[in-house]
Amino acid sequence: LWVKSISTNKVIMQQRNGGFNGEYQIKFNSSGQIDFWSYRDGYRWAVTSLGSFNDNQWHHIVLVQDNLINGGRLYIDGVERNSNSNGVVNLAGSIHTYLGADMRDFINYLNGEINDINIFNSAISSTEVNILFDNGFGFNPIYNHDGFTSSDFLIASYPMQAMIGD
Repeated sequence: LWVKSISTNKVIMQQRNGGFNGEYQIKFNSSGQIDFWSYRDGYRWAVTSLGSFNDNQWHHIVLVQDNLINGGRLYIDGVERNSNSNGVVNLAGSIHTYLGADMRDFINYLNGEINDINIFNSAISSTEVNILFDNGFGFNPIYNHDGFTSSDFLIASYPMQAMIGD
């Protein structure tokens, strides 16, 4: 997904309903860093960017759960920024995914913009992360083109036009 904000302690995207198993959350933390955690029978892999990204500039965020490292990787603007090997999580597709707030508790509303959310059911490679970043807004991952080969793994795509507001 693409996000632009000056927020702190605000949710970008989450899958969370109170059942705990299969949950995750991506947010700007109190320092403006991108923070991610996942949960299944206890917290599993979590990552935080080393720098802050709440600078009111567009940033491309990709989180890849990767069985090869038994955890996941965080990419921002096409660069792997952090990884963790504390266990993969079954993301429990029955839980609702929300954008721009913690809609389980109705808190932490993002003030900013979100564009082009894509969800895959298989890990995509760093090369494909770069293709998504390099092609920018409006790249259509439904088709294999421009070197992108993971369209078969795409399960949700929301090519938004500047979802803006609180």
